[in-house]
Amino acid sequence: MAKILVLIKQVVDVAQVRFDGGKAPNFAQIPAKMSDADKNALEAAVRLKEKAPGSEVVVLTLGGAKVGETVNEALAIGGDRAFIVAQPHDSLDALATSELLAAAARKIGGVDLVLCGEASTDAYQGQIGPRVAELLQIPQITFVKTLEIQDKAVVATRELGEKVVKVKAALPVLVALVKDANQPRLPNLMAIMGSKKKPQTTWKPVDLGFADGSLAPDKMAVAAVEIRPQTMARRMVVLKDKPLEEAAQVVVEELVKKGVLRGGH
Repeated sequence: MAKILVLIKQVVDVAQVRFDGGKAPNFAQIPAKMSDADKNALEAAVRLKEKAPGSEVVVLTLGGAKVGETVNEALAIGGDRAFIVAQPHDSLDALATSELLAAAARKIGGVDLVLCGEASTDAYQGQIGPRVAELLQIPQITFVKTLEIQDKAVVATRELGEKVVKVKAALPVLVALVKDANQPRLPNLMAIMGSKKKPQTTWKPVDLGFADGSLAPDKMAVAAVEIRPQTMARRMVVLKDKPLEEAAQVVVEELVKKGVLRGGH
């Protein structure tokens, strides 16, 4: 039996980004969704709950007026209750975001396990999980593919390139999952309807001990985002009447010259 806190983020659906005039991205009409790896973290939490009856999955997020749609989805997937921290600005840096989430986690209290995605699909900085763990002063395990709870500890498998590393850490601990850790479930109609009856609590930063104006907007701004013009290099090689092996060697040498292949292999 465990109390599992899942950190989720609402992001724009990057698969539906369109560009005005072929250069600047137009975010105005792009629908929002739960960040992919966060959905994997939520699925992992629900599976742990199913293996340990009596466990609780608590959802925590930071956002504005439209974040409720993502929260309802999280509750439909299997969250038991949700906490929303009202975002004081349109954009906060990783430090301010982590401080708010960590303060909310402390106020929720009694958390055994914190789960999140390895990084969000919009910024993909991968900072929030490690920062929250540091602020809560608990161990962290990142880039996790699988996990289970054994005797008040987490046993997690990390896939690091060609190596598979198994790590064990005593609870409480924060675990950041990769986006292919599992296959998130699709909630059925009954679960979607039931999600609206589950408790949701909204806190302002002042409720978490932050004075008005103490959290400044993100000072980092994106100057421009453009599509680089793509050009296709063309090279004609005459291979007529050459033996097959010699023709193949010529093609390989040309590809090495262009940097498509590495030489010496």
